[in-house]
Order: sequence, then C-alpha cells, then structure tokens
Amino acid sequence: MSNFVYTMKNVALICPTKDRPEKILRLLESLSQLLEKPGQILIADGGFGLEGVVEAFTNRLNVYHLKCPDPGQILQRNYAHGHLDPEVKLVAHVDDDITFEALSFSKMLKFWNEQSQDNKALIAGVSFNLLDLKPITSGFLRRLFYMSPDPVGTVSSSGYARPFLPAESDISVEWLLGGATVWNRAVICDKLHPLSVRTKWAVCEDLMYSYPLRHVHRMLVCCSAGAYHNENYEEIPFKTSVFHGVSSAVMRHHFVMCNRELSIVAFLWMTLGIISGHAIEAVRGDKRALGLSIGMIKGLFWIIISKFRSLSSMDLVKELSSPDL
Repeated sequence: MSNFVYTMKNVALICPTKDRPEKILRLLESLSQLLEKPGQILIADGGFGLEGVVEAFTNRLNVYHLKCPDPGQILQRNYAHGHLDPEVKLVAHVDDDITFEALSFSKMLKFWNEQSQDNKALIAGVSFNLLDLKPITSGFLRRLFYMSPDPVGTVSSSGYARPFLPAESDISVEWLLGGATVWNRAVICDKLHPLSVRTKWAVCEDLMYSYPLRHVHRMLVCCSAGAYHNENYEEIPFKTSVFHGVSSAVMRHHFVMCNRELSIVAFLWMTLGIISGHAIEAVRGDKRALGLSIGMIKGLFWIIISKFRSLSSMDLVKELSSPDL
C-alpha cells in the first residue's frame, strides 16, 4: 500500500521514433489537447528532421527533443530514461502512432492512485485502452494452434500473448503493451530491458519485458483511459513485411526459450498455423500476408539451422540487426 498521491508533474512520457515527423506531429497535437498534460515529454529521436516539429509545441507542452546516440526503439527509450526529471515517478512509454482522448491521462492517474491504496503488490504498469483495435473471437483453429483469446491478458504455452484490448472493464493481466503503457519508474529503472541491443523492429519486446514481472508485481489495464492506435499496415513495403515475418518468428522463439514454462513444440505448431493463415490470405491477393508468410518460413529455417550452428536464441535476435535484412 502506498500513501503517495501522484499528480501530473510526477508523470513523464517517452516516445522513441525514427524519421516519422508526421506521426510525431499528430502525437503532439493529441497531447496538447489533453485536459491534464504530462509534466515532461521526451521525444527520443533515432533519425532526422524532428527538431522543428518538436520546437513548435514548446509553448504548449513541456516537451524536449533528444537526439539519441544509438538507433533502436529500446535503446532510445533507455537513453531517455537518463533524462527524466527527479520528480517523475510514472513513465508512459508511447509509440509514435498513438493518440489520446482528452481525459485519458487524467483517468489513468486517478486509476493509479486508487489502485495504489490497495494493500497488494506494487504496480509495475498500467496499459491504456486502445479503443480502435479489432476484438479477436475464439474458434476451432485458434484453439487448435494455441491462439485462443481466452483467458484475456494471459500467455499461452506457445508464447501467444492473448490480447486484452479493447477492454470492457479494468482487468489484471500477465503482460503489458510496449507502446501504450504507464510504468512505475522504480520498476523500469531497476530492471534493464533484456533486449537492450540494436533492433530494427522490436516485436515481442513488451512480452519479454513485462511477462516475468507478473511474479512480483501487478499489471493492469485502465478501461477508461482511452487511446487509439493509428498504424496503417497497407503502407508497408513487401520487403519490410518479409522482415517482419522473420522477426516475429525469431523474437517469439527467443521469448519462449527465456521462459521455461512455455513449450517450444507448441510455439512451432502455432507458427505453422500462422504461416498457413497468412498463406490463405496471400492467395486472396494480400501482399503483406505473402511477405509475412515467406518471412516466417525463413525465420523457422533460421531457428532450425541455429541448432547446428550452436547459436543461442539471443544470437539469432542480434542477427536481425544485420544491414542485409
């Protein structure tokens, strides 16, 4: 139980980004419309062209542009942690394609203060409720391939993170979103992210970080703290879709290998099921699905060959940063 009452001056927001000024513009416009604004906003830039975008909002937000020495979502966030104001106690990790409802931070803070009064374990983090996500329904094939969405917010033996958004009520979960979550600074500054290496696409990073925390901390979802995920996957080139397929297979394999209660056999079976699903969509003309299926097949090949190369799952993760991919 905590007697500390958090205010907005105790809240910071960190957004890692690279070469996406239009998304940062949209994010900062959204933040400027909040009824209550974070005490500090750090744009962790791994690319170019954001100085003028951020500067335009300094009269409305306590926002700073950080030029990060190393690119990569996780490394950029880690760098921003070193620039947090002393009074910051709660840190929102936010992707650059997120926008917020006007009362989202006010409701998040109210929820956190209420939950902190309970005589329970320390809160590690609370996710915002992404209202525009499409709910996933259960079915025979999902159950067959260890991807049933129930119970929500848990992790199946295959390493599948069962979604919990959009949420209809406040819930406790086994994992949290990497790009729309408020974290307890005492937790994130005490536990270095296990993927603190260069990565082009940090898929599954939220699972790898948050899932082990479930043993000692609470992780929650605030239903009333509404936000939106504005990604448009139709914009992604085919080559990028292939890379995403490789990354999703390799990263989830690493996650399963790091958590021994999970099953590598279930992971392989699930991955074959996902590849089959993408292949069906590809036959129907979906080029992104074609790229994902090809990439996941390539990723499985990497995983199998790695056993003969005496490579660890982390070695495979590091190979994803190769400039040839």
